[in-house]
Amino acid sequence: MMNTKTVISLKEYEQVQDVYLPPQTTRILKNDYSHVFHLSPSGLDHYHLTAKSMIGLVNCEDHLFQIEPKMKTPIIWDWLAVAYDLKSLEWDWSRVGFASSFGDMEWVVKSFIKECQRIYSRGIKKGNVQKEEPIAAVRGSLNATQTFHRWLKYDYRFECRFDELTEDVNENRIIAATLSAMLVHSYHDSNIRGDLRSLLQIYGKEINQSISNLFDPSLWIREIQQLPLNRTNAHYHRGIQWAFLYWKTTSLDFSLGHVQSHSFLLDMNELFELYISKRLTTELRPYGIQVIQQKYDYLAEMGRIRIIPDVLLKTPSGREIVLDLKYILKRDAASINSNIFQMLAYLTARKAKHGILLYAGGKERTDHIKNSNFTVHQWSMELDKENGAELVEARMKELAERLVKLW
Repeated sequence: MMNTKTVISLKEYEQVQDVYLPPQTTRILKNDYSHVFHLSPSGLDHYHLTAKSMIGLVNCEDHLFQIEPKMKTPIIWDWLAVAYDLKSLEWDWSRVGFASSFGDMEWVVKSFIKECQRIYSRGIKKGNVQKEEPIAAVRGSLNATQTFHRWLKYDYRFECRFDELTEDVNENRIIAATLSAMLVHSYHDSNIRGDLRSLLQIYGKEINQSISNLFDPSLWIREIQQLPLNRTNAHYHRGIQWAFLYWKTTSLDFSLGHVQSHSFLLDMNELFELYISKRLTTELRPYGIQVIQQKYDYLAEMGRIRIIPDVLLKTPSGREIVLDLKYILKRDAASINSNIFQMLAYLTARKAKHGILLYAGGKERTDHIKNSNFTVHQWSMELDKENGAELVEARMKELAERLVKLW
C-alpha cells in the first residue's frame, strides 16, 4: 500500500493555524528548518505554522510543506537569472516545469544537464598533475640517487618526477559531485537519471569519489566561490552557476522507503539582495560607480561594534552612498525607526551623507537628520503593486537613475 503525505501549502510570511504535526515532524521543523518556519503551540501536537522568507518545498516523511512566492513566477525567474548569472539561458522557464511546480527541483536538474552537455560538446577541461614514480623510460626530471638504489635491487626502472594531463580538476570535481548528489533522488521525467549517469561517466571517470563529505553543500559552495574564472574554463561558467544554485537551495532530506525527495528552499531576502546588487552593478558601471556587497566595518574604535551594510556605492573620487535592502513592506513606525537607526550607524562609520533603505514595497519618504549632514531616503521597489517582470525591470532602471542624481 502506498503511503501518502499530508500537504500543507502557504505563501511566504503567511500563517496557517492549528495544524496537527506529529512529534517527529515537529522535531525536524524545529531542529533543521527553524530558519524556514516559526511554530507556536496551539494544543496537543497542534501548532500555528508561520512561513518566513524562504520559498520552495520541505519534504518530511509524513508531511510535504509547499511555500509559494507572493510575486509572479516570471519575476522570480528574472531575479534568479540575474543573481546567478543565468541570463543567457536558451529556453524559458515554462518549458522546464518552473511555473507549474516551483518547489520541485526537477527544473534545476534539467537545466544543469543541458549545460553539462553543452560543456562536453566544447571540450572537457584538463590540467596537469605532478607525479613521482618509477617508469620504464626517462620522463620529466630524473632522480638519479633513487634510480641508482633501485638498480642495485635489479629493478631497472627510472625514478622520475613529471607532469601528467588529467581531467581530475576542480571544475570537473564540482560537476561530478553535483551529478552524484542529483542521482540520489527520483524524478518525474524518466530520462533524467539516465542522463545523469551518462554525464557522470564523462565528468567523474577520473574523479576521486571517496570524499567523505561528498554531499556536503557547504563544501561545494565554498569550492565554487573560490574557483577562478579565466579563458581556460569560461565555457564552464553557466554550468558551475547552475551547480551553485543547486547546492544553495537543496538539502538531502528524509526519505520514504527507497525513494529520496528534494527539499528546495530559496531565501528571498538573499535573492532580493543579489538581484538588486547585480542589476545596480550593470546600470551604474557606465558612470564609474562601484557596487560593493557586504563590507565589514566597525562603529567603535579598536574594531568594536561590527556592522555590515548590505551594499556600498562608491564613485571614483571616493564618495559613498550606503544602501540597505529590505525584502519587506514598509509598515509600522517601530520597525521603520529601528531601520533608520541602523542606517545612521552605517552613515556614521562610513562618513557618507546619503543612506537608502530600499524596501520591497510601501510609501516613500526622505528624512534630513537634525544636527548632522545625513539624509536617509526610504525608497520602494513597488512590488506590492502586483507589477509584472517588465515593470519591475523598468523600476530598477528608474532607481539607478535616481541614485546617480544623488551625486
